[in-house]
Formats: sequence, structure tokens, C-alpha cells
Amino acid sequence: MEVTVTKDKVSITAFTPVHEGEYGVNTCTFTLPDAFAGLDVTAVFNGVAVPLTGSACTMPALRRGDVLLGVYATRTVDGEIQVVYSPVPAKFSVTAGSFTADPAAPQAPTLSEYEQYCLMLRDYCADQVTAASASFYTKAEVDAALSQKATGTSVNTVNANSDNAHVPTALAVENRCRAVYNELCGALDAVGALVGGDTP
Repeated sequence: MEVTVTKDKVSITAFTPVHEGEYGVNTCTFTLPDAFAGLDVTAVFNGVAVPLTGSACTMPALRRGDVLLGVYATRTVDGEIQVVYSPVPAKFSVTAGSFTADPAAPQAPTLSEYEQYCLMLRDYCADQVTAASASFYTKAEVDAALSQKATGTSVNTVNANSDNAHVPTALAVENRCRAVYNELCGALDAVGALVGGDTP
């Protein structure tokens, strides 16, 4: 793209099509007035400043739509930058390209998917409870052990009103609960990763 600059305005004299998302491929060449000699010249594309090298610069990546192309000249006095010339900018349009500046973000799981994860976790817990019952002693086995104990080791008693359902001993419950807890934490971590949140 060729651009002519005066101290009053910026004009595009030869336009080259620019597409959204292009970076480092579109060059602007400027014809500057004598008044700019010895000054630092900067091009501005919709507020994005690009210093000129010689009398040219490369456009930054631009979004589709209208672009204001401005040019200003500055000088540095005692470490302070002073704007000397700031002409009226020109305007051109950036057309749509194949690249999308804002690609679609990954979608979070829908509520129905989240409910499926919860159901899976519930079924997992139910399976663990069923598996835990296999390591329990029956009431009859506990009663037999109590009647035959030959040492002074303390053993938990069983309520006389209990039926012959499986009754866990303290050690069996502790060991199994610890194992289920560890496995459950792993399952919760997996669910948390799937739904993109932190597990409690």
C-alpha cells in the first residue's frame, strides 16, 4: 500500500487489499513531506503504533472492518517526546479472511452430561458398598469368635437384636472404608476434570 503524507492529512494513493488475521505480510510505503525530515515518524493503525523504518512499515494484524491509518512525527527534547505533526488520518477497510480472530471456545458440558457423570459416580459408590460387604463377617461368625476367644484382646460386641445380616468388624470397616475413600477421591478428580471445575 502506498501512502502520501502532508503536514495536514494522510492519503492512500495505491491501495492493496488487506485480509483479517494477516500478519507481517502487508507493507505500507510512505511519501513524507520535507517538514518531517529529522523527526521520528510513526504510523498508527486503529491505535496500534508502528514506527517507520526509513519510509516504510509492516502492518500489524487487523480485524475486519474500517481502519484509521494515521501518521505522526515527534522529536525528543531533554528526554521529553514532543508531537510536532499529527495530520488527519486516512481510512481503509479490512476484508474477511479464512482465519478467525476469536476461535470458538470449548463448550462446557451440558447439564444432561453433568447428570450422567453424577449417575456414573453414584453407581460406582454403590458397587464399592457391595464389594465392601464381601469382607464383612456374619453375626454368627462374630458370635463364634467371641465365644472362643482365648486372649484378653478387646473385641466389639454385637447387639443382641441384630439378625444374621452381615456385620462388619471394626478393622474390616476401617480398612475397606479407607480403600473406598481413596478410590472415591480418584473418581471425583476424574469428574472434576471432565466438567472443568474443582472437586470439593
